[in-house]
Amino acid sequence: MYFRVEGLDSSGGIHYSWMEIDATSEKEAFEKLSKFESGPDTIPNRKIKWTVPGDNIKLSSVNIAYKIVDGTCYDSRTSDEVIRAIEYAYKKKLKIKFHYGHSDGRDWHEENDCRGYIGRSTGKYKIPLILASKNSHGGPGILDHCIVRIIVSGKNVKVLYEHPNYKSKKFEVKPEKFQDNFNSYSFAVYADNELMARFKDKTNAEKYVDNVTGKF
Repeated sequence: MYFRVEGLDSSGGIHYSWMEIDATSEKEAFEKLSKFESGPDTIPNRKIKWTVPGDNIKLSSVNIAYKIVDGTCYDSRTSDEVIRAIEYAYKKKLKIKFHYGHSDGRDWHEENDCRGYIGRSTGKYKIPLILASKNSHGGPGILDHCIVRIIVSGKNVKVLYEHPNYKSKKFEVKPEKFQDNFNSYSFAVYADNELMARFKDKTNAEKYVDNVTGKF
């Protein structure tokens, strides 16, 4: 039996789902969780001390089916083309960027936990992880069934995989004055005419667009 771990991060109270634990009961899952403390290699920009049980943790039982390739367990919904691309990047130790998206190929343009090197978790079922560096010992699990594009880091973008109907949003950097309680902003980034983020200068706005669109 597996239990999906969901929680609130201590910095902003954001609810998220992070990993699955192999356990025979909820009590055993909490016991395993209580011995774990996250760090910068496991959950970037978050530092969490799990409690047993606590308001910041929720466990829910889930059924998981895997495709197993060379010892790595992939979600059963992941296409063989995506798996081959991930396996290639893992064996070649390539720095890559994932684009997560909808099943119809529309890019989510996710900012976090989608750039780095491929690793594998430990334990009975070894899932693919995204590592901050080649020397990292852990990292977030990859949502391999949600991948719509994989590219390799470098001066010239090399596409390892792309959904047959891949579609990126149209990004624009616009001069736009805005003042909140703490800062003033001079530029805004729009995607398909929807406001995505605000910046104090054009350089950082353009860097943001490069990040979410896969430019290095």
